[in-house]
Amino acid sequence: MLAGMTTSYGANTSDQGRIGEYRPPSVLPKTSIPEILDSIAQVLLMVAGSVAALVFIIGGIQYALAAGEEYKKTQAKRTLKWGAFGLVIALLSYGITMAVSRIIA
Repeated sequence: MLAGMTTSYGANTSDQGRIGEYRPPSVLPKTSIPEILDSIAQVLLMVAGSVAALVFIIGGIQYALAAGEEYKKTQAKRTLKWGAFGLVIALLSYGITMAVSRIIA
């Protein structure tokens, strides 16, 4: 009916196929495994940093509200200590992941 016209529904218009052919856009970017590992590690590090900041805030509030009670102060110090420990573990795991991804590349 309309000779010479093609319909492209996908993202790539330079490589059009037959009339009315549907080509869905690629869901996954064309990247390498080290780049994917790097992206995942960065997201996890951001989450771990956010959780550590939240734990530090909670520990600080607990310490401020302890009002001299030794048990509450000990609990607050323990919260701060484990928050710092978790942040160190997250940073070490990020470093190890980056080292492994550099070896793979």
